[in-house]
This record gives sequence, structure tokens and C-alpha cells, in this order.
Amino acid sequence: MKPERPDFIIKPRILLSLEAQQAFKAKTLALFVAAIGFLAVLGCFTYSAPSLAPATAPHAALGVSSLLKAGSYTALRMGVALCAATVFAGAYAVAVHGNRYLRLALKPLHDVIQAMPALVLFFLVVIVGRSVVSPGIAQSDGVILFTLTMALFGRLASSFHHSLKTLPADLEELAQSLNLTTWQKFWKIECPSSFPVLVLNASLAMAEAWFALLCMEGFFAGANSRDMVSGVGAFAHAAAMQHSVWGVVEAALVVVIVLIVYDQLLFRPLIAWSTRFQMTATMPDDVAEPWFLRFLRRNRFFESFAEQQRKAWHQFSMLPLGGRVLQHGDKWPYTQPNADKLIRLGLKVASVVFCLAGVVFAILFSVKTYSLHTYGHIALSGSASLARVLAMLVLCSLFWVPIAVYIGRKPKVARPILNVVYYLSLFPVNIFYPLFAFGFVACHVSANVWVAPILLLGGQFVVFSAVVEGMLAFPASLLDVGKNFQVQGWLLWRKMLLPGILPYYIVGLSVASASAWNAVMAVEVMSWGNAPLTVFGLGAYVQKAINNGEISAAALAVSTLVLLIMLLNLLVWQPLTRSLCRALKITDEAH
Repeated sequence: MKPERPDFIIKPRILLSLEAQQAFKAKTLALFVAAIGFLAVLGCFTYSAPSLAPATAPHAALGVSSLLKAGSYTALRMGVALCAATVFAGAYAVAVHGNRYLRLALKPLHDVIQAMPALVLFFLVVIVGRSVVSPGIAQSDGVILFTLTMALFGRLASSFHHSLKTLPADLEELAQSLNLTTWQKFWKIECPSSFPVLVLNASLAMAEAWFALLCMEGFFAGANSRDMVSGVGAFAHAAAMQHSVWGVVEAALVVVIVLIVYDQLLFRPLIAWSTRFQMTATMPDDVAEPWFLRFLRRNRFFESFAEQQRKAWHQFSMLPLGGRVLQHGDKWPYTQPNADKLIRLGLKVASVVFCLAGVVFAILFSVKTYSLHTYGHIALSGSASLARVLAMLVLCSLFWVPIAVYIGRKPKVARPILNVVYYLSLFPVNIFYPLFAFGFVACHVSANVWVAPILLLGGQFVVFSAVVEGMLAFPASLLDVGKNFQVQGWLLWRKMLLPGILPYYIVGLSVASASAWNAVMAVEVMSWGNAPLTVFGLGAYVQKAINNGEISAAALAVSTLVLLIMLLNLLVWQPLTRSLCRALKITDEAH
């Protein structure tokens, strides 16, 4: 009798990433068509935008006071964006969970935002902002905060919505038995049950957010004097322009301090406090109480303040707002059976009409706006950037998968290493890109060739962590059976190890692709002083076009970048994800 193949154990963070990838489905053709139309309209809209005269930003002052000011601005921007993203994620999750009409309208937009890397969103916002608003400090800070909020919003909204969909049935029955309103149910049951997953995903999303934040600050520091902003990224850019290696090192040290502050004073206490809301039969006993949380609990002033806030929160959460929780069936019983089909059809028709109008409008002006040389240059630049992304993923796989499998077979060693890798993944390695640029200039080597090893620093930790988690979830009994039958070498990899880690590897690789695009965009614009450092790619083309005031050319390049990312998702990651979901019997209830 043939033994049954054991089921794969997908951990929460991997499952959430898998469902997030599955949500961006290739069958939604209207979404892709609408994106093409939007990009066409964007290019034509910027055709009539006034071109800005190129200007060079003055060198910022280096010093301890400037560095402390930069660190405080960077930490403040991240805090504001994190709070705003949490509020928007909660509002979005409640809206799409309670109303299927809003879900049909907002879910595609959320999927597109989640699929786009943070720096690509940043370029889009910059182009639109420079087309309709005059440059200035207010615009620069607004662009940074908006882009950072959207980058965090994509992951937080998915985790919040997933928690609401998977609310245990006994909690639903509890809300019905207590006769709670929808307002009371959300604050008393749904929000606390979602808190552990929300905090976990917020901590995981911070890696891309820190990377993007430093890139955006550095971009505005070198773009235009009217866009000058303060921040660690701007400080590192100024240090590179003034050939100060120690200035870049100081900026890196400030980043480390800011990360430690966020970890010790925010995320560690929140993760430890959120364990009380986990939906498990027994509470975890091995969770150590952080020193800051222990300090707050022993502080009398904070205890009295927390008690007052707890009473006020209870009164706020028990307000008799909203309708009563229904006993059975859909929350919206008046919905007609064919309403969803009609709305889906209407959205697809509107997308197609929007696309056709955008394409026709684009054709009318593209002949006057762009030449064949421009189209060819952008196509070659996009091919170079895409080649770097694929090369990074291949190098990560060849180098880190064997190491991760070897470490994952030793659980006592793997778990501490995973903790270390988690903190390493949070550090934005782009802060050291000016030092690599200094090395290229000093050694007189081609940056187009040697940027490939640097890209490994952008997504290596995601692939490594995913494969290690796959090995930790691998049944130990199968490894023992293989050892008893002396299964070794390539046979062991082909029959046991590769099938076992494949779900985790695919998910890690798809998540790392977003980090790869961010790394490519950042590495193509690195610089050191006034020395020429030319890297051929879309990232360099977009920054040069924006700095020179060529908004229309920048819009065409960003449109090409968005299409490349969407095509990679639709043609590569989505077929792999759908096959993986069918193999693991994972379904997306939202669709």
C-alpha cells in the first residue's frame, strides 16, 4: 500500500504571503487592461505639464547636529506613515469584509498597490505631483509620507482582511449570544483577534519601508534645490557628494540606533502584549516580557494613566452603534443573486472603455511627444533592469538555498539564526550604496557589471528565511526514513528536500522580487561626488528625466516599469502560485 504524502505545514507569515500573491489573479484581464489605459492617460497628461528647469541642490551641512536632526525626521516620518497605514488598513478591511460591492470595487486597486514596489509607487506619485503642483518642501514631505503609507498599507490591509475572514466560529456565536452590534463586535472581538497578525506583518513590512524611505530622502536631496528635505537618506547623499566616507558611516550608525529604538520601544512590547489575543488553546509560556513593557507595568504613573484609558476605551467600544449581528447568512441579505455578476461585468466594461479612450488619446499625442529613439532607449533600459532582477533571484537561489537547507536541518541552530536574519533584513542596505559607488570610482571598474553582487543584499534574507522555515516544517520522520535507506546526494534533493521546500521557496522568491525591483531602482542611481557613475537602466533614466524636468519622458519610463512588473506577476508568479495553491488545496474566499 502506497503511503500518503504528508501535508505541508504552512506557517502564518508564509500563508499570508501566498494568499496575497494569489489575490492578484491573471484571470482579471480587465484589471490589466485598465492599468494600460491609466498609464497611457498618465503619459498624455504629463505631455502638457510645464517642464521644470534643472537645478542642483546645495550641499547640506555635515555634523552631529545635522545628523541628529536627520535621524529624528526619518524616525518621525516612519511613525506617521505607520499610524496612517494602520488606520487605512482597518477601514479598508472593514469596508470590503462587510460590503461585497465595496470589495468588488476596492479589491483590484488594493491588489495593484500591493503588487507594486515602493519605489515604483514613489516615481508615479512624483510624476503626478510635479505635473499638477509646484515643487516645494511641503510637496516633498507629502510625497514621501503618501508613498510610505501606501507601501505599508498593502501588507497591513491583507493581514487585517485575512483575520476578519478567518474569525473562529465560536467567536461569531459569542457575538450573537451577547447581542452585540457591529460596532461592538469589531472593537471587542474582531480587532483584538486581528492584533497579533497585524503586529507581525507590520514588523515584517518595515524592511521594505526603511529601504524605500532612505531612497526617497536621498532622491529629493539630489533632485532639485526646491525639493530639499532633511533625513538620514538626504544626509548620506550629501556625504557622498562631499566625498565623506565617515559621513556615510555616521548615517548608517544613526539608522541602527533608530531601528533599535523602534524594536525595543514599539514592536517588542506590542508583540509580547499581543500574545494574550492569540486564538490558541494554551497561552505561550516561552514569550519573554520585554524590559520596556516590564518598566511600564511597574510605573505607577503609567498604570494609573493606562487604567483611565482602559475605562474610556471600554465606554468607546460599547457605544450602541451599527446594527445587531445577524444569526445566519450573509450580512447583506438584500443583495440579489445576480448583482455581483452585473457589477463585475460593469467594472470590466468600464475598464475596457477607459483603456480604449486612454490608448486613443495616447496615440494622438505620442507621435509629437516621443521619438523612435526614445522608445528604443526605454525598451533597452527596461530590459537591463529586468535582467538585473532575474539575475538577482537566480544568484540568491544558487547561493542561499543550499545553505538554508543545511541550516534548516538543525532546528537548534536554525531558530537563533532566523532571529538574527530577521534583524539583518530590517537594516536598509542602500545606506551603504555610496560606499560601493566610491569603490567603483576608485578602482575604475564598470558599475554595469559589478552591481549584480550588490543586488544580493536586497532580497537574500527573504529567500533564506523562507527556505529555512520550510525545512523546519519538514517532517522529521521522512528525513529519518531517508537516512535509514541511505538516500543521499542528488536523489535526496530530488525526491525529498526540493518537493518539501518548494512551497516556501516559491513564496519567498515571489516576495523577494519586489525587494529586487527596489534594489535595482536604488542601485542604478547611486553616486559618489561629481564623478561620472553611469548605470544603464530604467531607474537611472527616470531619475535623470525628473531632475532635468522632462516629466513626459519620465512618465513613459515609469509606465514601462509598471508594465514590466505586472507582466512578470501575471506570466511568472501567478501561474506558479496557482499551481501551488491547487497542490496545497488553498482557496481564496474573497474571490
